[in-house]
Amino acid sequence: MKKSVSYLILLVMMIVLLFSGCVSNSTGNTVENDANEAASVEKTDEKPTETIEEKVKLKYWALSRWKGITGTEPDGQYGDWQRDVARRFMENNPNVVDIEVEHIPASDIQQKLTVAIASKTQPDVLEDNDDRGTGFARMGALVPVSDYFTKEEMDDFFEGSWDNGGIKMDGKYYMIPWSNSVQIMLINKTMFEKAGALHLLPNNEEKSWTYDQFKEALKAVTKDNVYGGCLFFGSTAGDAYAFNIIMGTGSRIVNEKGDKLIYNNSKTELGLEFLISLIDEKLVVPGAETLMYSDAKELFKQQKVATTFMGSSGFYEELYRDMDDGKIERFEIDYALFPHAPGETPVLKGNYIGYLVFKSGNAQREKAAVELAKFATNTENSKALKIVKLIPLRKSVGNLYPGDEMTEWSTKIFKYAINHGYACPAYAQIRAAHVPMLQGLATKTTNIKDGLAEFESKIQQEIEQALKQ
Repeated sequence: MKKSVSYLILLVMMIVLLFSGCVSNSTGNTVENDANEAASVEKTDEKPTETIEEKVKLKYWALSRWKGITGTEPDGQYGDWQRDVARRFMENNPNVVDIEVEHIPASDIQQKLTVAIASKTQPDVLEDNDDRGTGFARMGALVPVSDYFTKEEMDDFFEGSWDNGGIKMDGKYYMIPWSNSVQIMLINKTMFEKAGALHLLPNNEEKSWTYDQFKEALKAVTKDNVYGGCLFFGSTAGDAYAFNIIMGTGSRIVNEKGDKLIYNNSKTELGLEFLISLIDEKLVVPGAETLMYSDAKELFKQQKVATTFMGSSGFYEELYRDMDDGKIERFEIDYALFPHAPGETPVLKGNYIGYLVFKSGNAQREKAAVELAKFATNTENSKALKIVKLIPLRKSVGNLYPGDEMTEWSTKIFKYAINHGYACPAYAQIRAAHVPMLQGLATKTTNIKDGLAEFESKIQQEIEQALKQ
């Protein structure tokens, strides 16, 4: 009898030890008991009711935009928020046993990604922007994330977010759009008030105006070495803003696939004619062919120009900070869309931030990576964008900036944000060739038709060459 009791006690202890080996270590990020779990499965005769998911490890890189988790920690580091996202994700996804998080500075990210892809050590998940991501999608390195979204989930994004910021190719989307910082115009409202010209500023809900309306407003404030605006063609930084005006005619640079230039047409000619007319009629600062981004920024701060084409929420905040610090004289700021041709819609260059998932050749790993990307960009996590005053693209987030008229307005104009041509493999060459053409038009060393013809010939060759690589 005593022997039977002893055997019974021993059997109970063995069962307890066996099941205790199946509990994961809750204090760490990595599950270390896979062997015990395998042993427990082997010793049972019951058939599993569902497929056991493969344990995976993920690599999560990000071009982080703030330090710390909340942005307020005195010792916060870039990447802390992403590490917190990874920790919370693993709590609800036991099949993901480890996530290696790394912040990649903007100065290093292109080279690091190029080397990683070539050596097949690329991240599973990348937080980055759409212009860089487009190249990866074209080379077939990305997972089509839209395959993992329901229609209801996709409908939670603002109009145009997927089409303009989701890297669309062949009917699929390769980036989860998370935020968008659009290029807009900023206006020195004080200068227009002094000129008795407030009535010339756009007062419709979207703050849009036509070419003629814009030109009339600039004429009202251009006098005594003060100009309506400033064009800056001294570097490629200026062409993006010029595109916003030129393409207000309905012109586009390349087709949707990015394999053909479609820029040389009458609509582009009309946009260029309007742009150069601002120089010819002396409504913008002289010397556009040599002026730089920094020049345009400083001229607006010093109230030497009444409008700027390089507007953004970031520059808007910077201006008011400089006023509060006494660095510049105080003036009232308004904002508007870029001017457009009658009957056409305005155009904005969207600077989309989002999440990309790289192919790994492992279906379970790719699925887990997409789930991590979806988690990082979900409604609750998207609210963190308020730390750096970025606007989330999910409707379900609601208004993070109640009472802030500019950010509320920005959500209404996202639909006008377009892709300038990132899908083109020769996009860098487009920008490099476009600026000399603008410089030639500004100095009258070429005309619009000849400039466009030369540009088309050069760029189409560049596109064809890039497609062969």
